[in-house]
Amino acid sequence: MSCILLLSDAARNAQAMQKMTLDDWTIDSPRLHLRPFTPGDADEAFVAITPGLTRYMAFEPPPSKEAFVAVWRTWLLTIADGTDITLVIRRRGDGVFLGLAGLHRAREVEPELGIWIAEVMHGHGYGREAVAAVWSAASGRLRCAAFRYPVAERNRSSRALAESLGGQAVAREQGVKYTAIVYRIPAAMHRVATDVAESR
Repeated sequence: MSCILLLSDAARNAQAMQKMTLDDWTIDSPRLHLRPFTPGDADEAFVAITPGLTRYMAFEPPPSKEAFVAVWRTWLLTIADGTDITLVIRRRGDGVFLGLAGLHRAREVEPELGIWIAEVMHGHGYGREAVAAVWSAASGRLRCAAFRYPVAERNRSSRALAESLGGQAVAREQGVKYTAIVYRIPAAMHRVATDVAESR
């Protein structure tokens, strides 16, 4: 019975994602504005993907702008079909580029959250606010009990972020660069005001 319910939830998520437009994934939080990535964001994103940033990421910095084009063109396709939503994070008010957030495997029973904030913008709590905003918005739009949030075992700040949202470590995965701890973050309860995000 539980397997049937899981398949049913995944099917509902797929249907929900098909009906959504890019405007459905425009999210505002107290300090941030998040919206789907566009080609106009590429130059700022490319500059921000530094070796220091990717230390605890599954990827390396793209070797050139041309190589990065191939990456972000894939993002546009997955945004359009609703399987992965890559969101640009900008500061409200002045529009400064801060980083990217992701809602990956969006049609699955437990979608995956992801985040990176440009190194020069670390230390202001933008990452936690952005993840919380996506988590809150996705909890309201999708039928899922929880989200996956994999982080490098040694990345203590990302682990603390997951735990601050109620995440519990449920698995370890060995990647090419590091061992990851997979957190399971329960979906937000929208009957209780989160004071985190408002969606358009």
